[in-house]
Amino acid sequence: MKRTDSTPCSDCQTDLNRRHFLGATAGAAIAASAATGIAAPSPKSKAEVAITRLYDSFSAEQQKTLALPLSDERRTRVNANWRITEMLIDSLSQEQQKITKDIVRGLTSEEGFERFMKQMDDDWGGFSQYSLAIFGNPHEDRFEFALTGRHLTLRADGNTDRGNKKSDGVAFGGPIIYGHGEESPKENLFYYQTKQAHEVFKMLDGGQRSKALLAKAP
Repeated sequence: MKRTDSTPCSDCQTDLNRRHFLGATAGAAIAASAATGIAAPSPKSKAEVAITRLYDSFSAEQQKTLALPLSDERRTRVNANWRITEMLIDSLSQEQQKITKDIVRGLTSEEGFERFMKQMDDDWGGFSQYSLAIFGNPHEDRFEFALTGRHLTLRADGNTDRGNKKSDGVAFGGPIIYGHGEESPKENLFYYQTKQAHEVFKMLDGGQRSKALLAKAP
């Protein structure tokens, strides 16, 4: 069933340019990657290999909508409630939908994958109601995949940090924005992360807390 509405979301209306988003979060991201030792994605990562398979499967008509240039402004857009293209995953072939799930699985842990599948079911009628785009050509040096919808933006970075100016926009691979539309925090799929954030905040001294607390989102 095709979903055509865009359900309002009071917490989802901030529309950030990637450059501003990265500037506000770069320190936290660097600290997180250093602590976990996670390597940056590469064209040989599971997600990136699956992206190439998906790209090669596109029909000429699908290419017009889903295959976009790296210079497209949507590649650097960040929003918690939007469709990056108007073609839903539901309109893809069964094999293409399977490959798209393989991409998402390659971007997350197995537990994270299951959480995202449930979040999409609860918040917007399921995985098939979300949309995707591939920027650039996966057979060349730089490309990027994005999947978006309500409370979710997932990206796979295909070497967007190579041979480009910082102003071109470099992608973080993985979940960029995610949430779960449950009124009770304890029923939220990601509530455990909220609790972890509270524990980290309690470890900060007074000066660090004042810097960490912002009056509004950057």
